[in-house]
This record gives sequence, structure tokens and C-alpha cells, in this order.
Amino acid sequence: MQTLHQRPNQTLTLTPTLRLILPFFQRKSTFVARLLPPELRVYYLDHLNLSNKFDKEMALTNNLIVNLDELNAIRPSQHAALKQTLSKSKVNGRPIYGASQDDRPRYASFVATTNNPHPLSDATGSRRYICLTIPEGLYIDNSGEIDYQQLYAQVVHEVKDLKAPYWFNNQQVARIQELNLNYMEQKDIAEVIEACIRKPKEGEQGIRMKSGEIVSLIRHKYPSIKNDHSTKIHLGMAMKELGFEGKTHGNQTYYKVIPLKAA
Repeated sequence: MQTLHQRPNQTLTLTPTLRLILPFFQRKSTFVARLLPPELRVYYLDHLNLSNKFDKEMALTNNLIVNLDELNAIRPSQHAALKQTLSKSKVNGRPIYGASQDDRPRYASFVATTNNPHPLSDATGSRRYICLTIPEGLYIDNSGEIDYQQLYAQVVHEVKDLKAPYWFNNQQVARIQELNLNYMEQKDIAEVIEACIRKPKEGEQGIRMKSGEIVSLIRHKYPSIKNDHSTKIHLGMAMKELGFEGKTHGNQTYYKVIPLKAA
């Protein structure tokens, strides 16, 4: 559909259900809008108020593509609302002037753009996105013609006649999450430690864990953290700075910790 030409290095992301996180590049909104044929572009939305329940529900049920321009502008406090919105398959509510509640199907696919090379913060939630990087020196050219009749006819044929799956199986989801590790937010090791464990309070027994066990615990939540000697050294330094009690036995240092439950 598009050709690539020279342009500065950018990052692009899209999700398994045609929700996209695209990079910052010239005329990116034009690229996203051109995914729809001209007669359907009335169902393209280039803004969304995540703080307004009515706006979110209208976006899901009254549009085909919602473009979240500049994803990094979304406040951290709104990430939970975005995650919930992306996960909905239908909207239950009372229409304007309606007398009763009813279910309305969700039609919208989401697109977002960012120049942040590490836009993902939730390892398990990353299955909602497929992340891609536009190679350095390339950009998307919007000047080409698109044969929408042929394009959409092929999609309908593959889904309706060939019964091609339009969802991902468990193995494919696992692969998506694996590939998305390169796009996970890069946190300082001390921040990661504080997100996963805490010091025992007075009267609490705590669990005795060595560095390797703490790294394994951390990797459940932050799988992009490497399980190597360098990480264990930096973890030990951070544990000392954070005030964790450590005792050396043989060649191993053990710490008393309280693992934090996943949110």
C-alpha cells in the first residue's frame, strides 16, 4: 500500500486488532486516514477524550479508526482508562432518548503515534500491540494510489470464503509479547526493585532471597530485565542504597524482602 523513502529514524507500533501505535513522521495522520476509502473517512476520529465516558463509548461504537495522535502525551493516570477502552468488545448503555439499556457492538480499531522507542509499560498488556520501527533514513510516502475495491474485496474473500482467522492464537500472542520486549519502558533497576519488593516492617519476618532469586522475581513483571552477572551486581548495589538488610553466606548475599502483589 505504501512505499518507503528517506526520512529520520522513527518508531511504529500496531496492535493485534488493527489498533496501531505509529511513530512521529510527516503527514502521519494522512497515512492513518488513508487506511479507509474516501467514502468511509467520515468514520475516522483523530482525537479522544479519555476522561469522558460518553466520548469513549461513542468512539468505540460510531467510528472505524480512532487515531491517538502522540501517545506519549497521554498522562500516566489515563493509561488504565486507555487499557480498559482497548479491551472492550461492546458498550452497554442507554442511548440518547432511549428508555432502556442495550448492548452496542464495538467497531473502532485504534491507532497511535509516538517518537518514544519504548512506549510499552505493561508486559502482560503488551499483547494488545504490535510494535514496529521504521528503519533509520526511511519514511512512509502517502502519494501512491490505493485500489480500495481490490483491497477490501480480497479481505472479504479471505475472511468469508477462505475462513482465514482474523485473531491470534496463543502461540502467536506469546510471540507478540516476546517481540514487544524491545519496546518495554526502560526503568532504573532501583525503580524496578521498589515496584516488586519492599523491606519488611517491624515485626514482619520477610522472605530470605538471594540476588538471582530476586532477579527471577523481577523478570515476571519486567521480562526485559536481563538475567546476567551484570544485572545481579547492579541489583546488589541498588539493594544496599535502598536500605535492604543483606547477609553474606558463602559466596551468596541474602536479603530479607516482602514481595509485592501484582496490581
